[in-house]
Amino acid sequence: LRRLHSSGRLCITSLAGQIQRSAEHRSRERCAGEEPIDSWCPSHNGESRAPPLTTHCRLDCPKGVAVKHSQFVRFLLACVFLCGIAQVVPSKDPSGPRVDSPWQKLFDGQSLTGWRGYRQTEPPASGWSVSDGLLFSDGSSRTDLITTEKYQDYELIVEWRTEADGNSGILIHADESTKKIAFNAPEIQIYAVGERDPGIDHQAGALYALFPAVKGSGKPPMEWNTTRVLCMDSRLAIWHNGTQVCDTVVGSDEWNQKIAGGKFSNSLTFGKRTSGHIGLQDHGKKVWFRAVKLRAIVER
Repeated sequence: LRRLHSSGRLCITSLAGQIQRSAEHRSRERCAGEEPIDSWCPSHNGESRAPPLTTHCRLDCPKGVAVKHSQFVRFLLACVFLCGIAQVVPSKDPSGPRVDSPWQKLFDGQSLTGWRGYRQTEPPASGWSVSDGLLFSDGSSRTDLITTEKYQDYELIVEWRTEADGNSGILIHADESTKKIAFNAPEIQIYAVGERDPGIDHQAGALYALFPAVKGSGKPPMEWNTTRVLCMDSRLAIWHNGTQVCDTVVGSDEWNQKIAGGKFSNSLTFGKRTSGHIGLQDHGKKVWFRAVKLRAIVER
């Protein structure tokens, strides 16, 4: 085992296979005849021997004790874990150690570097500004921001707040194929319930017109919220303030049925991609962002 570990290529799955093959080989060598060479029979001929690898035992040894092959394998695996020899292979589960690239700040806290207006080459001349480390939209521009770069396979975290009945959104996989960004890019809802409750389908955290928000996951106006988005291959998972909103697959039957039965059924490009620009919506209300960061998901 230590030789396998020193090679730097050992993982739990391959280790189990190695142990299984080794045990079977040893079993065949020692049990080529009708009885195993190694059997532990305390009262047989006054001798004590090592436990066997198989369930075979001498017929003339009624008190012989055999350790089953599977139990032996499990024992070795337990030793591997306890000794810290094995290397655990990361899982695709977003809660596991899957992502190993550093965080990249899409908003640097000082400027609109890395952003531009939707279907424009520069940031909007007014409406969007940076002050005291916060990205702010006063709602007057009615021009959405998008990243200058396109992204695929990533984890995104956005921290935001808005005024009472404030409305905005975080958009993903945008491609600028439509006049309005919302008609090609899925939108995670930004909203703070004030005098008007838009309903669970449009509250904060909802994937607009596709998956509803989770009741009770939103915060009052002007309190900070955290939206987390995981895009991995065709998988799309969303959390709002730590509560999972959805875990779906772009292009799946469920996904296509929700689009066909909703607001964007006539849009030829909505929800078709798994990569693109990331956008922040100006919906005529005041909204603040203090963190917009992303890290790429790297296959190990």
